[in-house]
Amino acid sequence: MKNHARCWIVGAGAVGSVLAALLHQNQTVETCLVGSSVHAEEIQKKGLFFQIADHKPSTVPIRVCAPDQVPALGEKDLVLMTGKVPLLDRTLRWLRPKCGPEGS
Repeated sequence: MKNHARCWIVGAGAVGSVLAALLHQNQTVETCLVGSSVHAEEIQKKGLFFQIADHKPSTVPIRVCAPDQVPALGEKDLVLMTGKVPLLDRTLRWLRPKCGPEGS
């Protein structure tokens, strides 16, 4: 992850939220959870209540943005797709124009 400037986690469900919390706690890369669901909006407002096994629970202040707020992506950007498969075509339609030639 050290070679990446930013990590965009597309899909603010359970898997995406956990990945965002883990990456945020690791603090090795700027992380943004991308979603437009009610769940994503709540994470943006209140943070994500998160607990790993035997660790103390905490509220993780995860950065959240809507799909239309994702800027043009560069070589050092990493996109992790965690959304539902039936939404993949729709997701790729808004994401593809944001990718440079290396990501197309």
